[in-house]
Order: sequence, then C-alpha cells, then structure tokens
Amino acid sequence: VNLNLSQGVDLIEGYVQSRYSPFEFLSLSLGLRLDYFNLTDRVSVEPRGSLRLKIPNDSELRFAYGKYEQSPPPYQILPEIGNPDVKESQANHYILEAERQISPTTGIKLAGYYKDLKNLIRRDAQAAYLNQGGGFARGVELLLRHRAGEKFFGWVSYANALSKRRDRPGEP
Repeated sequence: VNLNLSQGVDLIEGYVQSRYSPFEFLSLSLGLRLDYFNLTDRVSVEPRGSLRLKIPNDSELRFAYGKYEQSPPPYQILPEIGNPDVKESQANHYILEAERQISPTTGIKLAGYYKDLKNLIRRDAQAAYLNQGGGFARGVELLLRHRAGEKFFGWVSYANALSKRRDRPGEP
C-alpha cells in the first residue's frame, strides 16, 4: 500500500501544573495537558490533579485523578488503510495512596488504582478500525523501602492487578 503523508505528521503537546499548599498538612496540585494531532485535527484536553494530606505519625494520604487520551497511530486513520473517523482512546485514572515513614530509614506505601478505559480502537469483522473497545484495570500495590547509608537502598514490592477489556459491544 502506498501511503500519502505529504501533509506531514504534527503532534503538539503542552502541560501546565500548579501546586497550592494553604496549610502545611495540605497540598493540592492541578494540571492540564493539551495535545493537538493534525491527522485527526483535534485538540484533546486532559485535566489532572492530586490532593495530599499529611497526617500524624509521619504518614500521608494522597488521591489523584487524571484524564488521558491517546491519539491513534497514522496507519489506523489514513484513508488508504484505516478509518479517518477514529478518535482518541480515553482513560480516567483514580489513585489512592497511604504512605508511612516507619523509621528514619524505612517507609511503607499502600496504593490502589482504578482505570476506566473507553473508546479503545479495535478492528471489526471487516478489518475496519473503530472506537468500540472498553474495559477497566484495577490493582493494589504494597511497597517497603529501606535505606542503609548514603549509597545503598532496597525495596520489596507486591502487586495484585486485574485488567479486563471488551473489543466489541456484546462480546464477553
């Protein structure tokens, strides 16, 4: 197949973020990512943010949210072999973390996450690319870190995750 990319492929990305700490124990971070992809002629707006709360006993709680969009690769949207109507795949991420400093050299963190996946690009029975997939991913991780001196540190981590996707409506 001879593909015509004479217009070129341009992807322009930008990200701004600000942190606000009204109190020593509270911190809020807000961000915004903007992407422009000339082959889809779309601007994606992706807000992100996090809230950190310091609690007694050298502990912290954090909640984060982010909207993420992924532009389709050129082969999925070029008229010669793809579908020009395909849009960006989307995911909303939610993260909750609890972290505690057990000693000056040892810390522990427990994190849980959930990702809601939408508009995943999949091929249908006629081999056309469509935004028809969806799914989720969720998991939990436990992390133990230890520092011994200035030059040595180690960590042990355990994670349990599950990801499920559906390529087309009505499928398992």
